[in-house]
Amino acid sequence: MDLYILRHGDAGPHLSSKTDDKNRSLTLLGKEEITDAARALKKIGVKIDVIFSSPLKRSYESAVIVSSILKIKGKVKVLEDLAPEGKRLIVYQQLSKQKEESVILFVGHEPQLGEIINEIIHKDKGNQSNLELKKGGIARLRILSLKEVPFGELRWLMSPDLFRKTKKKGTKS
Repeated sequence: MDLYILRHGDAGPHLSSKTDDKNRSLTLLGKEEITDAARALKKIGVKIDVIFSSPLKRSYESAVIVSSILKIKGKVKVLEDLAPEGKRLIVYQQLSKQKEESVILFVGHEPQLGEIINEIIHKDKGNQSNLELKKGGIARLRILSLKEVPFGELRWLMSPDLFRKTKKKGTKS
C-alpha cells in the first residue's frame, strides 16, 4: 500500500473562534500550492484510489483540487479523525480497511500529519524525528504492515517550494 500525506494549502491566519477557524478557506496562495502539488503527482504518474480528508474546509478544498486534477471525482471521503483533535488510532483503523494494493491520500493538518508519519516510519516509537509538513507539502510512504499502528518506509517528502522551483525551471535532461 502506498500512502500519500498532504497538508492543506495556506488558509491565512488562525481565527480566534474554533467554529470560524474550521471554516477557513484556502487563500489564492493555498490553492496554487495544492494545484502545484497535484500537478506534480500527475506528472509522475501517481494514481490515487481514494482520498480521505479532514472535515475542515481548507483540507476538504485541498482534497477536491487534487481529486479534480487527478480525475478521481467522487473519491473524497471525510474522515473526522483527520481533524486536528482527531484520534490517530481511528485513522489507522480506516487505513487497515483498505485493500493492500491501494494508493491512499490523507489530507489534513499539522502537527497530526507529522505525528502519523513518525509513528509509521519508526519501529522504536521512543526515537522519532522532528518531522513537519509545510502547508501544501506532501509525503509518500510505503506501508509494509497494517497493525494497530501501521509500519512503513518514508519514500520521499516534498515542500511547496520544490514544486514551485520545478514548475518555474521546467525539466532538463
